[in-house]
Amino acid sequence: MQKNGFTLVELLAVIGIIGILVTIASASVVSLLNKQKETIAADTEKKLKDAAIAYVQDKRIRLSSCPTSFNPEEPGNNNGCFTKITVSKIIESGLFEDNAENCDRNAEIIVYKMKQDNYSENLAYAKEGICK
Repeated sequence: MQKNGFTLVELLAVIGIIGILVTIASASVVSLLNKQKETIAADTEKKLKDAAIAYVQDKRIRLSSCPTSFNPEEPGNNNGCFTKITVSKIIESGLFEDNAENCDRNAEIIVYKMKQDNYSENLAYAKEGICK
């Protein structure tokens, strides 16, 4: 007797194996896409912080050096060492573009001055997640 084709059991086994491989591959792709979104959001937030520092410099906002105990997450009273700038102001100034509207326009970025050794540096702080 001559055998033509595959049996039902063989076909089901192949379909099952293909299904398992597709599941594994799709999970990896979803993981990579999520990681890419996080990387893009972090990069966008970094550019936004740089734009906030440029905004302070362009507007010639004078900042005194913050004490070493200064915590930008809880800035407290403004002793002249920091300023708060909304994302919308930075966008309106032309220093940052957010055409896809990935960033919260009402979020505030804190730009502050810290003295380190013999020089002062303007730094920016923004809460994580202000950009998607």
